[in-house]
Amino acid sequence: MDAFGIAASGMQAASSMLGAAANNLANSDTPGYRATRVDLAALQGGGVAADHVSQDSTPGPIEPDGKEGSNVDPARESINLTRAKVLYSANAAVYRMADRMTGTLLDVTDTDRRDHKS
Repeated sequence: MDAFGIAASGMQAASSMLGAAANNLANSDTPGYRATRVDLAALQGGGVAADHVSQDSTPGPIEPDGKEGSNVDPARESINLTRAKVLYSANAAVYRMADRMTGTLLDVTDTDRRDHKS
């Protein structure tokens, strides 16, 4: 896989992580809601993918009405949001650098452009 594909796979994985954390936070007050977790896996040839989305089996607190509450931990979700942001930003930087390198390579190998400058 080339640098563009590797970076794009990382950004897609980060997007999956961001979506799961946002969904968890949105449902944090829903009785009985179980937080979801995104497991990442390395791809052969480079890159990463959201391999599996699972539910956290940790029980939620018992509410005053006797029902189980959500098991979402806002602090944990905040950390997951930060991890997703860092993963996305790092892969976006790789993508930008690969774009710059490709542009430089094309400029260097552009014989028509060099011939017109002379």
